[in-house]
Amino acid sequence: TAVAISETSDVIYGVVSGGGVYRSPDFGATWAQTSAPNCSYVGVATSGATNVSVACGGSSGKIYVNTNAGIGDVSTWTISGGTSNLNFTELKSSSDGTKLIASVWAGGVYMATDGVFSYVNKMSSPLTTYLWSAIGINSDGTKLIATSRGASGYGSGGNVYTSTDSGTTWVASSGDDGANRG
Repeated sequence: TAVAISETSDVIYGVVSGGGVYRSPDFGATWAQTSAPNCSYVGVATSGATNVSVACGGSSGKIYVNTNAGIGDVSTWTISGGTSNLNFTELKSSSDGTKLIASVWAGGVYMATDGVFSYVNKMSSPLTTYLWSAIGINSDGTKLIATSRGASGYGSGGNVYTSTDSGTTWVASSGDDGANRG
């Protein structure tokens, strides 16, 4: 379950795992289910008044994009490049919508810098094996934060990682005592 609020209008989007993508045009007074494909949704991001992206979790995870404010039939939702069969855990957008990030369980942090359509993993080994659970992005997409629960199969030793260059380099928080911070 996740929500996102448009910064330029009163539109709110909400996703429910196994329940679809919902849109409110009037800041939550009324809601309607969109035509987004059925899947186990884990994240939603919006930028401007028209772009909405939603992430599906599970082994067949994908990121779907709609550039028409979530309006239209199922054909108006497009699968973003580089996102098939990834187990997404969260999705966030810069304020202007030029950068979207998505965390992947045992996979890293993916970023699209072309608006929404082509995602690239911003992590390198061994970080690509970590269990990424939460992410954040600042307004222009240059500062990122991600939490990990440690390496896949271990489930401990988590940490908080930050980047000040749009994910080119990552720094672990100091004082890693093996605590599960994810």
